[in-house]
Amino acid sequence: MAKKLDISFTDPLKFLRARTADGRETSAYLVTLRTLKLDNVEAKDVEAVVMMESTAQEQDKELGDGLLGMSFLGRYPIQVDHRRKKLILKS
Repeated sequence: MAKKLDISFTDPLKFLRARTADGRETSAYLVTLRTLKLDNVEAKDVEAVVMMESTAQEQDKELGDGLLGMSFLGRYPIQVDHRRKKLILKS
């Protein structure tokens, strides 16, 4: 995904260690996405990290193109529809 977005890893101050949801620590690179759009919801200047090491989930393609975090989700009221297994963002 980083290659598709033409992200270059040139600033040594943006490399960091990140902890994944399963508690594992991994190398990452901090970026700011100018625009992130999900269906009809769009956010500007969203902080994100590029994981520098692949995970088992990525190898199995379970994560698809990435994982949304609170730097995006925290901008919107969120409703969870448990019955339909959907996350609804209010723009």
